Amino acid sequence: MTPLSRSRLPWQAVVAATVLAALAALLVIAVLGGGDDDGDVSAGPDDAPQDSLELTPAEDVATGEPLDIPVTWPDDTEVALAEVLDGPTVVNFFASWCPPCIAEMPDFEAVSQQAAGEVEFIGVAIQDRTDDATRIVEDTGVTYRWARDPKGDVANAAQVTQMPSTMFVDADGEVVSVHSGALDADQLRDLLESELGVTVG
Repeated sequence: MTPLSRSRLPWQAVVAATVLAALAALLVIAVLGGGDDDGDVSAGPDDAPQDSLELTPAEDVATGEPLDIPVTWPDDTEVALAEVLDGPTVVNFFASWCPPCIAEMPDFEAVSQQAAGEVEFIGVAIQDRTDDATRIVEDTGVTYRWARDPKGDVANAAQVTQMPSTMFVDADGEVVSVHSGALDADQLRDLLESELGVTVG
């Protein structure tokens, strides 16, 4: 083998590695941009806490009561949460592009089973496609009702600044509080007691 042929191998390896790195970067961008193109909520800085993702408020922030803004249900009907609530309710904002959201959803399912008959749970997928939201719901074993907030209007009206976030609604249909960040089962049970006066578990 000549000296010239020996020098070509490292050069080719460098080019190949560069191309692979560029393709990997494009793939990451495509995955992180999995929400609807017309959404109003976006992920924020890279240094956000691991248990939540910071959100950048939309320029045209939705106003009004979050429960009065229509959401899109799996059958494509658009009905506001206020029209379907029946007693104390936990509204969990999640998204397929939010790993902390996915991580907490099995705990929400477990607590929802414990609180059955006392507190209703509803999931709201923020800036998500129907197929992506459906896949996450199925993968995490969630059985409570869920809907989509394609443009993030409900989340904006609720002043959600991190994902995941959880909204607590009392028996009178009033928003008591909105918790930012992921919750485990124990933390969720504690909030059910402090925010809604319901003890489970």
